[in-house]
Amino acid sequence: MGVVFPEVTSDLTTFLALRRTLSRTDVVFSCAKINHILSNDSTMTHLEKQAFFVNSYLTPAEVERIEQYARGCREVPAVVFRGALLEVIRWAVLVCQDAASDGTTFENPPARRTFAAVVLIASDLWGERVYGSALALNDGIHAARERSVGPFRNAIEGALVASVLAHSLGRGWTLFASLLPQEEPVFLERFEAAAGMNIREYYACASAMVTNYLRPGSAATIFDANAFGRTTRKPESLQRFLALESQTLCELREALWGGAEEPTILRQTPPLYEYRRLREKPLFRATDGRTICSDPVFMSDKLSIGPFFHALPLYAQEGQANQFFASFGRVFERYIQRLLRRIFPATPSLFDPLTFNVMIKGGHNDACEIDACLSYATEVFLFEIKATWLREENFAPENAATLLASLHQKYGISADREKGAAQLAKAVCMIAGDDGCKRTAALRSVQRVTPVLVVHDELLSAPGFGYFVAAEFLEALGKLGRSKSERTASIGLVSPIVLTAADLEMLEVSLEHFSFREVLADYGSASPDRMISFQMFLATDAKYKNRIYASRHLAAQAMEPLTVAMEELFGQRPSPSE
Repeated sequence: MGVVFPEVTSDLTTFLALRRTLSRTDVVFSCAKINHILSNDSTMTHLEKQAFFVNSYLTPAEVERIEQYARGCREVPAVVFRGALLEVIRWAVLVCQDAASDGTTFENPPARRTFAAVVLIASDLWGERVYGSALALNDGIHAARERSVGPFRNAIEGALVASVLAHSLGRGWTLFASLLPQEEPVFLERFEAAAGMNIREYYACASAMVTNYLRPGSAATIFDANAFGRTTRKPESLQRFLALESQTLCELREALWGGAEEPTILRQTPPLYEYRRLREKPLFRATDGRTICSDPVFMSDKLSIGPFFHALPLYAQEGQANQFFASFGRVFERYIQRLLRRIFPATPSLFDPLTFNVMIKGGHNDACEIDACLSYATEVFLFEIKATWLREENFAPENAATLLASLHQKYGISADREKGAAQLAKAVCMIAGDDGCKRTAALRSVQRVTPVLVVHDELLSAPGFGYFVAAEFLEALGKLGRSKSERTASIGLVSPIVLTAADLEMLEVSLEHFSFREVLADYGSASPDRMISFQMFLATDAKYKNRIYASRHLAAQAMEPLTVAMEELFGQRPSPSE
């Protein structure tokens, strides 16, 4: 802030005063346009994305100050980022009003400059809200690292780039049009009752939306909600989709801030900023019908997981919410198992290195089940697959203790269960048990074990979570009756590695150019404490960063809902060459 506007004080009072001079819808729609450039998957470089904001909203003198500052930096600085824009949207719906000339107010250069100042102050406010004092070392580095899980996750979310939309579409179609109906027969019926359309119509409308209005490499497209779908064969379906996934700025204000008057709200501690309110309905609709996608990341989430949360309230009404979450967990497990099978296909030989739902036996009639095991005779990879959600409010700095309790319950050791890291530790202890003759037959020759935790939540690739899992794993080893050294002396033991579903999807084709064992070993050496995520390692390591390729399978799966959209909405069928 001080580099660009040295004369402006970066505090909440100044921030709110500047905000009130701007027109609400123009502010929100401008944030959405910039966010589309920053957060959409495209071939644009970080410099090109930053230049879009800098050249659109700052004067030449201000641009020169940024360039002088950047010359002293090792990398191109982030003048604007997703988290700051979402912060601006949050406050705009509370303190801004629409001007009579809304839609054209940013044609005025001073208005654009004021908007730029608001965005830069929002960056500072975002940092204070996300980090607080969580990284203080007063009680030691271990405690600071445990507290850092929430802030680092929020930091990653603030700079997140959406998954390739075709991948999100392909994953969502596979999960909700294919796998979940097999596991949960009433899902399709309940989804249709909740959404007002069947799952085919939903994905057809979503496909039409993203292919027309979320084009990578350009600002987001504003379209007219009143005319949306008018040229298709089923305009009523597209209107239902729009009603389902959009909200007015007044509705967003109510969802984020409640119904109290602005002065009353400002006298109180601001409510927690839950992105859930934006994620639920990522399309913003102005009073005159102008509509825009607020965020490519939230729209990508809609494609990959949206149908689950549309159907969830009906399951909750029947007292079956927990059952529904459990069903999705089993479906996600099958999804990852199928993905692993594509990566490691069965061979005609008698030995298949990959097995699923493996019951590992130890001494004293003890046993545990692991979701997948990849065996190379003397070396094995054990996979535990988890699809759980953590409450968003737990990631605030002031809720660090609550977050740790949730992490222990869902991914480690708690009073009533062993999950994730603890399950992997138990399996390792059984493999390394004293009485080798009582081990599962296929594991008697094992000399090295690499535990792998596969998670659904992509944001758990943030720094800190891998460290938590590794620490929880080691603690679990010590609680299993004997010390770690006694129980695991017979094998080489690797700290657990956390992979997201997106990581494995990315590896599916990339492993044609290097081996699974090779990349996990290199990652383990590069980040022995697991503070750096696997995703960050791949993106920055010189050996791998240019050898990562998109998933052909997900692209092929995405063609199914796209074909449905072409046929049912436009009366066309893509040619085989498309």
